[in-house]
Amino acid sequence: MRFDLRFHERARRKARDELAQVFLRDGAEAGRRLYLARRSSPRGALNESSLNYIGYLLLSHERVPEAIAVFELAVESFPDSANTHDSLGEALLQAGQQIRAFDSYQRSLELDPGNSNSHEMLKILCH
Repeated sequence: MRFDLRFHERARRKARDELAQVFLRDGAEAGRRLYLARRSSPRGALNESSLNYIGYLLLSHERVPEAIAVFELAVESFPDSANTHDSLGEALLQAGQQIRAFDSYQRSLELDPGNSNSHEMLKILCH
């Protein structure tokens, strides 16, 4: 059993790293196509944490449009996660899209009223 868990975790990391490389090398549309093609495969499916990792990796490389695409996939795949909406809000804010960022932070706060980051960002955006 333990071996199987490690195998699946390695497969998930490999899928995550491959997807990140496609976003970095080939752009948002190519990354989106790969993600959607692999989403139904057990070996290619990525969890919320993996998508979040890729999104922040892209932000760290100043690839904001690609990061937005990843976070949009995360929101689409995990719509009830406050974290995915909060992360999308952050990327949108970096892109200067304050209205869309506001909407993302608002949705995050609706899903998790205790989300302090979304709360703080909404206060900043309202001033």
